[in-house]
Amino acid sequence: MHPLVAEAARAHEDLENTHRKWYEFMRTIARAIRDGETGLSQEDRADLVYFVKHMFDIFDDLRKETRVSREMLDAIICTVWITQQSGERSVKGDLASAMPRLTTQPRIPSPKKEPTKYGQLLKNLGVTNEDVIARGVLRLHWPSMVNWCTECSEQGLPLPAGVDPSDNESGYATTIRKRPDVDLDEYRKEAHDVVAFDDQNSTEREDF
Repeated sequence: MHPLVAEAARAHEDLENTHRKWYEFMRTIARAIRDGETGLSQEDRADLVYFVKHMFDIFDDLRKETRVSREMLDAIICTVWITQQSGERSVKGDLASAMPRLTTQPRIPSPKKEPTKYGQLLKNLGVTNEDVIARGVLRLHWPSMVNWCTECSEQGLPLPAGVDPSDNESGYATTIRKRPDVDLDEYRKEAHDVVAFDDQNSTEREDF
């Protein structure tokens, strides 16, 4: 087991424990406020909402950074998979299997910078209310558009109306499944015996 994978396993375990504590604390706040028996003053509520909002920001920042690492790993796995052309549909690890998938990523006109093109795209997709288009009430959900265009490309179908076939990019994604024959707890036990990853380029990193 590579030290970086072992460290990820330890971090995953710590994060799961933090999630359980956080989730129960949020339920405690919700129950206390709903029952109206907290004795909180307006001043107390101001302090409480300060902490809750900042904790939200912390988790949101973690979500964004985690997404960056996930996208980089997806791109590397898919690129190597394409280059090797081994004929295997998935990359099998000791714990999980990753199935690479090329995605079709359409360029969506900006509602602010390209309102005419964006409005035309919405009309092509069936939105006819000019006021709704002009106010920007409806915004396209990027992940759903990528999935839609990818499915069309995989099935040899035309792209959704209004999407320019010549103005797309290829993206990368993986479908991850844990191997059913591997016990996660046992895998974590092995990870605890692996030395910490030695990141020579980082001076700020702390062990999990």
